[in-house]
Amino acid sequence: MHKFVVIFVSCLGLSGCFFSEGPWPSEGAGGFAEYLPIQDKQLQDLSDRLDALRQRGAPKYDAAAYADASLLLTRCRREMAAGLTADASADIARLERQIDALEAAVRRKRPDTDRTLS
Repeated sequence: MHKFVVIFVSCLGLSGCFFSEGPWPSEGAGGFAEYLPIQDKQLQDLSDRLDALRQRGAPKYDAAAYADASLLLTRCRREMAAGLTADASADIARLERQIDALEAAVRRKRPDTDRTLS
């Protein structure tokens, strides 16, 4: 009888995993943090700067640095959404340095553009 109860409870518990309310995100589509608006002002500013660099052709001029900065931005967003503010602060500082370097690289490779990026 004890064995039957254990098996029944286990099957009942596992059925909750199969019939949960929320669907899983599609493969490679990210998670919950990617759809939340950014609450941190500094992180929002860095996101805007990275978007401006994308519009100026940064992926064409330095694809690896742009991809690294994009991944770090996603990581910062996830850390902020999870409440890991100390980790997010350290990664935001790294992201700011990466974006500064990426802006300098774009300015060097596109000397005809304006110098308004800082």
